[in-house]
Amino acid sequence: MPRAASRLVWLVGFCVVQSALTVCPHNAAGLSDWEDPSTWPGGALPVAGASVSVPAGKSVVLRSSLGIVLGDVVIPASSSLILGRSGSAGDPPLLFNASGISVAGRLVAGSTDCPIDWPRLEITLHGSRGATPAINAARSFSYKGIAVTGTLDLHGAPLARSWTRLSAAAAAGHTSITLQDAVDWPAGGQVLVVSTALKDSRDWHRNEIHTLSSLDNAGRTLILSSALTARHAATADYQGEVAYLTRTIVVQGAEGDSRPTDRTVSCSDPAPRLGGNTMPCANSFLTGYGAHVVAMGGEAVLRVSSVELRRVGQTNVLGRYPLHLHRIGDAGQHSYIRGSSIHESYYRCVSLHGTNGASVVDTVAFNAIGHCFYLEDGVEERNTFESNLAAHIHFLGSPARSNGGQSIDPVTENAASLLLPADVAASGFYITNAYNRIVNNAASGGWAGFAFPNLERPIKLHSAVQISPAQRPALAFSGNSAHSSAWWWNRAGMIYVGGSLGHEDPSDPSSPLVYNPGRAATRDTCTVQSGWCGSGPCRCNDDKQGFLRFTNTKVFLSASAGLLHWGSRGEIIGYSAYDLALSASVLGVFQISDALIACRTGDPLLLPCNGCENNPSTAASMLKQLDGVGFEWYDTSQQHILTDITFRRCGAAVPARAPAPGCGDGNTGCQGRSSVWELLTFSDRNVPEFMQATAGIKYEDCGRRFRFDNYVLDYGGSYGNGMSSALSGRLQNWFDADGSTTGRGVPTIMGASTPDSYGWWRLDLGSAPSSSPASPPGTGECDFSSEGPLWFCDAAPAHRSAGSRAVGSLFLEWRANQEAALGVTLCANDNQKTCGAEGSIRHWGYAGALPLTRNGEVAGPSGGFGWHVRLNKGAPRRLVLRRVQQFRSSTLLLSIAYPVGVGLSVVARAAPWCQVSSGTSCSHAFTRVDSVDAVRASLGNKFHVDASGILYIRVVQPPKGRTGNPEWQLLEEPNIPLKRDGISIPTLSWHDYLEITSDCTASGSDTDFCAGAVSSTTPEPCANPGWTLVAYDRCCWDSDPDVCVGPGETLPSVSISSSPPPRPPPPTPP
Repeated sequence: MPRAASRLVWLVGFCVVQSALTVCPHNAAGLSDWEDPSTWPGGALPVAGASVSVPAGKSVVLRSSLGIVLGDVVIPASSSLILGRSGSAGDPPLLFNASGISVAGRLVAGSTDCPIDWPRLEITLHGSRGATPAINAARSFSYKGIAVTGTLDLHGAPLARSWTRLSAAAAAGHTSITLQDAVDWPAGGQVLVVSTALKDSRDWHRNEIHTLSSLDNAGRTLILSSALTARHAATADYQGEVAYLTRTIVVQGAEGDSRPTDRTVSCSDPAPRLGGNTMPCANSFLTGYGAHVVAMGGEAVLRVSSVELRRVGQTNVLGRYPLHLHRIGDAGQHSYIRGSSIHESYYRCVSLHGTNGASVVDTVAFNAIGHCFYLEDGVEERNTFESNLAAHIHFLGSPARSNGGQSIDPVTENAASLLLPADVAASGFYITNAYNRIVNNAASGGWAGFAFPNLERPIKLHSAVQISPAQRPALAFSGNSAHSSAWWWNRAGMIYVGGSLGHEDPSDPSSPLVYNPGRAATRDTCTVQSGWCGSGPCRCNDDKQGFLRFTNTKVFLSASAGLLHWGSRGEIIGYSAYDLALSASVLGVFQISDALIACRTGDPLLLPCNGCENNPSTAASMLKQLDGVGFEWYDTSQQHILTDITFRRCGAAVPARAPAPGCGDGNTGCQGRSSVWELLTFSDRNVPEFMQATAGIKYEDCGRRFRFDNYVLDYGGSYGNGMSSALSGRLQNWFDADGSTTGRGVPTIMGASTPDSYGWWRLDLGSAPSSSPASPPGTGECDFSSEGPLWFCDAAPAHRSAGSRAVGSLFLEWRANQEAALGVTLCANDNQKTCGAEGSIRHWGYAGALPLTRNGEVAGPSGGFGWHVRLNKGAPRRLVLRRVQQFRSSTLLLSIAYPVGVGLSVVARAAPWCQVSSGTSCSHAFTRVDSVDAVRASLGNKFHVDASGILYIRVVQPPKGRTGNPEWQLLEEPNIPLKRDGISIPTLSWHDYLEITSDCTASGSDTDFCAGAVSSTTPEPCANPGWTLVAYDRCCWDSDPDVCVGPGETLPSVSISSSPPPRPPPPTPP
């Protein structure tokens, strides 16, 4: 029967208007009574075990328990079945038992205007798990389920709220708890008090369920029938959740055939943490076979409010979830789940599959296997998850773990034990497509609390839909919190943007799904859907690049990271993190603003170690295994701006910061190597450009502020490069835009002061031969910090124009396929591939030089007189400058010596896809000029060779993908930079490059180099008598140190005895 006709029958038979019910459904006129024999064909009532079909065109009401278990109950499209009766408090429940219910018409219990209160309604579904996965998969959706293609309306007695949070800590032994919000929960129901331990797992947790005796204090105090067995935290910063599980409508699996038969709870953990030496057993809890509810197809409507679902979900049976909206499409806007509870679920909680516009609000899920609130194939959009709670979520099999590093072995679909391989990293909220509204939810437990796996394209039934889920921005992700998760891998985050899921063969949706839980793919968020990307990686066009935006987010209580984001671009605005190992670690182009990070709050932390709960000193000592790090800077190819962040009790206590307690002293409270800022500086392969900037930073009771990761001390490795540091350590830098990070109060360039840096980042003393703080004091524009160690140097001294001092970077390539060898045969300290010095680079006039390795990446202070390159084997026949990153306002000159008299060509070349046209040039040959000053004053398309054979060029960034229009261009922002809060970080030129070639004769010993000697001199910016280099960008007259000149200014010729020369005019930007 067509939908319109079936609705007309419903209206006539039910005597109500669907959108505004005026009477209780079970009291409506025109209903046929189930217990009236005349209702049924042949005049016989249904009997036990019989399949039952509600007579066509009738609305049948059941007001009393049957006392039998029916077979499959079918409600045709023209029919309705109404459950419920009017009663009084204390009436026995109305019981309805069947093997399944097929709803093509309507199944109704209560309405929003007349919800089911007394008597309660219990719908119990019966059926045993099949012997094989094939048997279970072949069963109809109605087997032990409610399968809806029509309308399902279940409305229990509403509550003001399903869950809230503690307002004060609740101690073990107490029988009352106080709440933030007043509740109206009926006495006699079940109250869930959620764990506030670091670990929330099947083998060890501190979740508790108690019976509610009464309410006090106007509904803000719960009186429990039994005493709490553990402490539950509530501080000024965070509070544990409290939820009510009982409802007046129950949908459940039968007790005798639903629970798993393989219930071994705990096994030995081969990688124990913080005294916890157990884990869930890999081959347990795989046989649960509970009830399920599914609404499917574009005609289906599911409206569920204040319903309790327990003993639900069928482990590893596709589509058999507690509540499932299946391929409803845009008609999902007519369906909702509100104020309900789901507990003891054997497979998920709420699944939206191929459904858009549905809402799931104020629903509690507890003790569930597999991803809980679940977006299935990656096409689900514009749905709302608001004010839901997911707690005590369990992975299937063994948890996703790594023996170290950022990668984890991929996991493949297994029909018998792991239908969705991503369930090895089960989370409270599984968000395959961010274009949904996810607001004010809370998650406890699980491998992660909120997971955003990267799906390059949709999977399974929607694999042909031409979108890229991983490119979608968040419609809203705001007000969410996560705690007590990310236990199983120290690189996981309680909010985890990472991992990848797709078919083994992307072109074949029948091929197995493969999940890589680690750093496997980079999410590339776009402002608009850019269409299908076929079989290749999905990437946004430049003008469509967007940010995955999180706002007002809170994380607390984790032995790992609060947030881990492996993606191209993201924003976190309003972020708070408490009592965890690491507040956040992010990749890509990223902003974090308006944050409070308290690595330790001082509240006792509940650990899974013997004796820790009752002995605070034992717990504090165990915490020496746990980091207390505020933020982790990555080592390469990032753009991060962090502003308005307060760090509290981060970093281990050190004498220099006394009496600040930090996170602990290394013996108690936290690891001794903890710092506010941790910098990944152990690699010779992955090294920093100019990547990070900060402003508005505050420290409260913090210990050590800066620390370089050390490959030898921290990881037991060996650099194997003949030096005491890795290249990533020597190039480490960031911009303290207002001096708040360093405490200097002025804009500051921060740079590495490792022994092998030789003063590369020290700007105020050109003759500094080393990083030692005992070096001459210079001009006072730089300070030395032993933390790191780092140089802090003025970024905007009075004698320089704004923006002239900056950080630039580039990659120098002097051998064919030089970069391809990195990490394979060279510069991979993790497997002892050597990365020794093959030359050096120094500031003009400096005595010390930064070693130059086969990894030709160089980051350093720009705006000085220049950088001079020297290779041990002489002049390269071909030198390429790639991945240039350079501010327009800061000038960078590069010099290198060639044999005198050789011919040189300097050509800028655009990316390979550049196409020459009347408005576009793809290459540009530089013009030779007769002075260094002419090069410095140029737009970056000139070069000079002096009498000693030294080549000078100005390093600039060309426009992306071209060299001009068609004339050469030097743009203010050649690539789209990251700009936030008045701070800018340029984007690298990834594919455009500068090529320098020589017509020199090849060396007989190495054909990549020229035959013949080159000058050993370095350009001297202060060559005139009586002048001294006092900074990388300043020469001053010995007789009057206030008389100074900078790059591009004429150096007067005066003697020490002469009168002072005229002061040069203020510098102007080139």
